[in-house]
Amino acid sequence: MDRRNLIFGGLASLLAGCSSNKGNETKKDRSKESILEEKIKERQKQATDKNLYTMATTVAQIFGERKSESRQLYFSNDDSLIIEYNFVIGFREIYPEPRKEDIEEDIKGFIYYSLGTAGGVRVFKNGKLVFSEYRGGRRDISTYAPGTWEEELKRHYLKAQEVVERRMLEKKKEQEERDKREQKELLERFGLTEEDLK
Repeated sequence: MDRRNLIFGGLASLLAGCSSNKGNETKKDRSKESILEEKIKERQKQATDKNLYTMATTVAQIFGERKSESRQLYFSNDDSLIIEYNFVIGFREIYPEPRKEDIEEDIKGFIYYSLGTAGGVRVFKNGKLVFSEYRGGRRDISTYAPGTWEEELKRHYLKAQEVVERRMLEKKKEQEERDKREQKELLERFGLTEEDLK
């Protein structure tokens, strides 16, 4: 009886030892998982702080080409930087003032801003995916590998910003001219002059 208890007792303690080691490995794995999760969150925050999504989508919107009739803008340059920007319905044009034929053809050249709809951008450098973010109900940065491609993106973004600023100034000037014409027309229709407005 003592011998049997000794054998079963030894077996029980051996099994208990195995399960406690297994528990330690699980804790180590969980620790690695939580460290990885923290590192990924740090990377996602870096990408957000650097405004990579806005930079990439702006470059694609200004310099990109529409792929067939899809809602995808594609930008590529000699630096082997490629941007794919996919977006869904619910976008509006803010520049230039849309003409009827432009709206019907939905031509490239407008700057699109989301009205609560979804879009995703992917950036490739030398064929490798280096950044990917999807925006729908929430932000989802699924890829971000920092590198020299960010400087290239920033260079193109600054050029795109110049185009946007120039277009906005043109639009402002056009609006001011339109306002002057409308005011002059109203003055004439009601028999008034500029002096009457002082």
